[in-house]
Amino acid sequence: RLPQNVRLRLVGTPEFRSPELFETLLAAVPEREKRISLAGHVPHHAVAHELRKADAMVLPPVPQGKYFSQIKVFEALGCALPIVACPLPHLTAFLEHGKTAFFACEASAEAMAHAVGELMRSPQLRETIRQGSLAMAGDYTWDARAVKIRDFTAEAIGAHLRR
Repeated sequence: RLPQNVRLRLVGTPEFRSPELFETLLAAVPEREKRISLAGHVPHHAVAHELRKADAMVLPPVPQGKYFSQIKVFEALGCALPIVACPLPHLTAFLEHGKTAFFACEASAEAMAHAVGELMRSPQLRETIRQGSLAMAGDYTWDARAVKIRDFTAEAIGAHLRR
């Protein structure tokens, strides 16, 4: 369970195995209208605005074999938004617990809720993660990626010409 003072805003249109079960679970949340809101699809130009309204981004674990776009992670980093997630390889490859993200101990709803609660109880931890996110974000802009691709391509061509 999330702490009482935490409000959840679901942004996007996730695929649910059972939309009916999701609706049933939502209906069972006490004071659901005050605690949970559904934004649905948000156009790309409005994503940063949504992120800036939040205290943290919670990334639920992605079922094995499902596609996960890391662009949402980089957008959160650029907005200095602390990320709460499970310590999965596609995230631990570049995010660091307590510095650029806050990892739950396991991929369960209880562990994720506990991690959100810990993060919300610690303004100092949130600020540390915000600062770490901003410091890291510059390495993951489209311009920075273009430079890496250019440099890699130049090195590969140079190596080929030296043969």
